[in-house]
Amino acid sequence: MTVQAIGLLPEVLVPTPNVNDDAEHELFIQNASDALARGENVLEFWVPEMDEGFPEFLYYQNLPHLTVVALDRVLLGLPDVVTLFNIVRYLLLVTFPLTVFWSMRRMDFDPVAAAVGAASSSLLATNFLYGFDYESYLWRGLGLYTQIWAMHLCFIALASLWRLVRYGTGFRWTVVILATLVLSHLLYAYMMVVTTALLFLWGMTRANVRARVARLTAAGGIALAITSWMWLPYILERGFLNASPYLQPEKYASYGAPTILGWLFTGELTDHGRLPVLAVLLGLGVGYALVTRVTNALFAVALFLVWLVLYFGRATLGPLAAILPLQETLLFHRFIGGVHIAAIMLIGYGGAGIFAVLRSSASRPRTALAAGIVALALVPALKDRWDFAALNATWMRQTETAIAGDAEMASIVARLRELPAGRVYAGLRSNWGERLDFGIYNVRYLVAPRDHPMPGFLSAIATTSRYVLYSAPSSGHAEFVSLSARESVRTQAELFPRNRAFVDGPAPAARTYVRWDYPAVADRVIGGPVAGCADGGTLRYERLQPSRFDFITSCSTGATLVVKETYHPNWRASVDGQQVASFMVSPSYIGLTLPAGDHFVTLEYRATPLKTPLFGLGALVLLALILARRDLPSLARRRWASARATVRDLRGQSNLRKKRSKASST
Repeated sequence: MTVQAIGLLPEVLVPTPNVNDDAEHELFIQNASDALARGENVLEFWVPEMDEGFPEFLYYQNLPHLTVVALDRVLLGLPDVVTLFNIVRYLLLVTFPLTVFWSMRRMDFDPVAAAVGAASSSLLATNFLYGFDYESYLWRGLGLYTQIWAMHLCFIALASLWRLVRYGTGFRWTVVILATLVLSHLLYAYMMVVTTALLFLWGMTRANVRARVARLTAAGGIALAITSWMWLPYILERGFLNASPYLQPEKYASYGAPTILGWLFTGELTDHGRLPVLAVLLGLGVGYALVTRVTNALFAVALFLVWLVLYFGRATLGPLAAILPLQETLLFHRFIGGVHIAAIMLIGYGGAGIFAVLRSSASRPRTALAAGIVALALVPALKDRWDFAALNATWMRQTETAIAGDAEMASIVARLRELPAGRVYAGLRSNWGERLDFGIYNVRYLVAPRDHPMPGFLSAIATTSRYVLYSAPSSGHAEFVSLSARESVRTQAELFPRNRAFVDGPAPAARTYVRWDYPAVADRVIGGPVAGCADGGTLRYERLQPSRFDFITSCSTGATLVVKETYHPNWRASVDGQQVASFMVSPSYIGLTLPAGDHFVTLEYRATPLKTPLFGLGALVLLALILARRDLPSLARRRWASARATVRDLRGQSNLRKKRSKASST
């Protein structure tokens, strides 16, 4: 842990902007902090910087972000919220071995197995496969911030469920951990449900099945009640969750059995680019578990096999994948997390097997030799992780130096701050303009390399020796349009290609949109064309705020106004103070029907109405759980035993009376 703590310090000490998904997580934290400062509902708010805007916290686990915001308030803003975010990431990465050790001990693994599992937990290496390795978390990695929380919570939850199922202890603690996992990572909470199903079946007998059902049902039910403010709105509004077809196919389908089994036996799942020391320990752990037949080790083997098969994905499972609830939104490639949870336990058990073979119960030198050999086996993995972190630090410092020395870009950014608000496209230096046709839709400003040819409709407004800042012609954040048709569509999969055809066609330039009724019960055409504003219309005033837009519009005839922000049913529109209905127009923008004349138009995003009441319910349930004198399953068990005893007594008394009656008659 000490080596890892030193190697990861640049993640906190080098103030370099993130180049992976952590940039989004920073954005969510900053927006949540700003929403709280504005008095908005911090549980759900509009994030205007996401694509064309999106209510990220309606669909995305947010406890890891809200925790940073809460810490920021407690610490009075010192350090700044971004630094605090990096500190939280750092501490979670460094302390992961402690979580593994505690969890394995709670699952009745011996100290050696728990220690080896803990030591190996931060030494995993893959080729950026989204597992529990540095490639998922560091600056040069993928930026999976919420997964850092999930890998801690999954181990703790598994250990707590183990104690609850086998011994009936720790009910309240288990409920709290499960609820925290749900609020921290929905997919890993889903994975824990599958893991719990296996745990329920493991060692089940007629004698214990009722107790297990009672404990798990009570724990799961209360955890669901506490977290209902997160998952219930998600389910009710999941039709508006973006399921992008541009994700790599393997993210939805995974890689298939042949590829994954090849990675397993070559060490790619645990030891990418180095000696497969952890893969060997994993194999030894499986073999040692089959020889010793210890319950917890065999459970780890079963868990490993279950998640390995699920990790194979749709390509191997075929129709069986459809059995999984909510399977249409599952990212099967993330199931490597379940594989790594079980693998860490088995690696630890493999180390314990080596230790057991080499040591002697009465010989301290033999014991020391065994410990030394196990530790030595981990040295190649430790050096590899040190080198990975060192190169990460080098790249961070190089990036920091390049940004600090780029005075021309600083001048472009300063110029942008002086201009009216609007979306900016800057692209990446490595592939600038590669998807320019798709990337600048509804963009007001564009920053391009000076030597890159640009379309003639762009106007240069600032030029340096390296960059040009362009302005794109824009009618503003809203405009009057005509409608080519009104259609209904059932699913997002059917809606997407039609909207893509709209974007690629001449309709946007002609300001001719399609009105959509979505989601609907059938695909059909509802209405024909609707003319636009006769005189073109004007936008005399616009005020853009994070979750509210105000416009003063003018048109001589009734017409459709399109607001260039992602449509969602939680938008509330008003015209001259009177609430009006909004609707979706291509490509998922907000449409309003306005009468002729001048009007003051307001659009405001409001959190799902259920959100706050459900949050209050969850808080009350959690409080009641904490204040309860006894664990509910224990109380239920006692009452059940008492009821059964009462029934037995009544039956005994009845039988005794019958015998006495029979004797007296004889």
